[in-house]
Amino acid sequence: MSVDTETCKHQIVYFGVTNINIDERTIGSVDTWRCAICKKKFCEEKRAWNRIHI
Repeated sequence: MSVDTETCKHQIVYFGVTNINIDERTIGSVDTWRCAICKKKFCEEKRAWNRIHI
């Protein structure tokens, strides 16, 4: 059964985190959330700019 992602009444659950790296240093991360019904993914960026030395 397919659910339309635009009309779905999303039930958001935590899906995971992805680290953002530059030259082997983590500069931030992205939290990923997913709807339990339609499987659409949502992301929230977490920045750690104080760690960047460019």
